[in-house]
Amino acid sequence: ALKRGGFVGVFVDQHAGDHGKWVPFFNKLASTSVLPVVLQGHSNAAMIPVYCEAKTEGGWRVEFGPEIASCRDEGETLHRIHLALEKKILENPALYFWLHNRWKVPKRHIFFYHYRRGFYWPPGHDLQRFRILVRCTNWLGDAVLTIPALRAIKIARPDCHVTLMAPPDLLEFWKGQYYLDAVVPPEELQDSEFDLGIVFPNSMRAFLELYQNEVDTIVGYAGDFPRRFMLDVVVPDRCRAGFREHDVYDFLGLVDYLGAGTAKQVPEYTISKTLGKDEKTIAMHMGASYGPAKRWGEERFVELAKRFPDYRWVLIGAPDEDDVNRQAATQIGRNAIVARTKLDELGKLLARSRCLVCNDSGPMHFAAAVGTPVVAVFGSTEPSLTGPLGEGHEIVREKVECSPCFLRECPIDLRCMNGVSVDAVERALRRVLSRTSSVGKN
Repeated sequence: ALKRGGFVGVFVDQHAGDHGKWVPFFNKLASTSVLPVVLQGHSNAAMIPVYCEAKTEGGWRVEFGPEIASCRDEGETLHRIHLALEKKILENPALYFWLHNRWKVPKRHIFFYHYRRGFYWPPGHDLQRFRILVRCTNWLGDAVLTIPALRAIKIARPDCHVTLMAPPDLLEFWKGQYYLDAVVPPEELQDSEFDLGIVFPNSMRAFLELYQNEVDTIVGYAGDFPRRFMLDVVVPDRCRAGFREHDVYDFLGLVDYLGAGTAKQVPEYTISKTLGKDEKTIAMHMGASYGPAKRWGEERFVELAKRFPDYRWVLIGAPDEDDVNRQAATQIGRNAIVARTKLDELGKLLARSRCLVCNDSGPMHFAAAVGTPVVAVFGSTEPSLTGPLGEGHEIVREKVECSPCFLRECPIDLRCMNGVSVDAVERALRRVLSRTSSVGKN
């Protein structure tokens, strides 16, 4: 019809869903139909904006605007169409049908990674941000495993402003991470407004901390009853980590369902200053907050350290582990010290260390995320599910019939941990040391 000189009308002020291109409308990205640009490209027809207004005395008034020039960039052409529409709306805003929400959040593909036509951000424009509130996990190890998901969110929706709601003891950990715009405890977010809320923990409490704020759409796994019936979007359990998949896929599966690209799966933690490795420092963490079934035993860690007298041993841990660390440092000797650090300082310490020797714990994941190889002793848990991600790590375990049991306390004889010898961990540590430096073995 256009090629024969006819007319084709296209509504351009409607939300285009998954098939549109996200283009600024009143300075905020909105899904926009590309049909006018496609038709113009195939027919070389003129694009004329047409406006209809209801007259006070009845009937309709039709107005034709000046021709909108097309350009090679599809997004820029759509932006010009929007600018013409905005100009007309501003003449009399009361006449526009604002009840039709051009900026509404889709129920599935909230992020842009899977949109074939993507988005258009005009050069020099400071867009109104798409505000996202994320409730992070409560444990250090799980927090590290959410890094790839948070990074994917920031990449897949470049107009977003990401606020992370974190428990007080994790605030220091999240400082300075480039994919976060703000990190705050729950009590500082009363009555704040957000376009989207993502809840990583499964608890009802975590959901309610988002719910008490003005969040348009809250998404998450079903979690504890009855939050399944309160979430705006329930992410199916099929998106969770599979039976033999690492726990990191629990968080990646959630954001992938929402349309974020999740190709990069290894956590990487940003250190504010570039730090060189201290070739003679080995970090040691003897604890595991989950429970005694994940602890190898302080006396074995001490014996291991004594076999490497030419290295400086730095013992790390939570404040309630200070006494145990001091006793162990005394037994090891002058080449052992106890480090009392905040989480951001712990990251720098781990980044400088040649290696970390530990149980399955939060510092294990933290060390891996800053690029430090790990020698980890596993017993009641499964390395393929919760082990350190990345390359260069060594896992030491004694395979027994009851492991993994995932219990906090062993009801029998802790044979999975007691079966791991100091000799086995020593061999693993020497392999790591031989790979990480040209200095040579101890």
